[in-house]
Amino acid sequence: MERPAPTFERSFLLQRTRSASRRFEGVLAMARRLTEDPEKGARQARQYCKPCYYEERLAGQAITEQPCACCSKPQTYASTLTDVLCLECAREHELCKRCGADIEIRIDRKVWPV
Repeated sequence: MERPAPTFERSFLLQRTRSASRRFEGVLAMARRLTEDPEKGARQARQYCKPCYYEERLAGQAITEQPCACCSKPQTYASTLTDVLCLECAREHELCKRCGADIEIRIDRKVWPV
């Protein structure tokens, strides 16, 4: 496949600069959300770690079933964006329901549930 070079003119450069600026501001906003945790209560109620709660993720549109990685209880989701654990196991073991990481991202944690 071969693509032609973009037209190197002012409008192209302005569009790319605006796009880069939006990406830059988005990264800074994400860093603020991760450090300030403005929705901490809602995040903890859902039992998600900060990245899983604040990062936007894409998913397919399909009813998806996946068992809990810990207790094997079947879980049903409205999309392909499924969680690793059921809420009960995530709370019991202080893990993120979505990804299975330590809920407070403690990499020095000594006791793990396995």
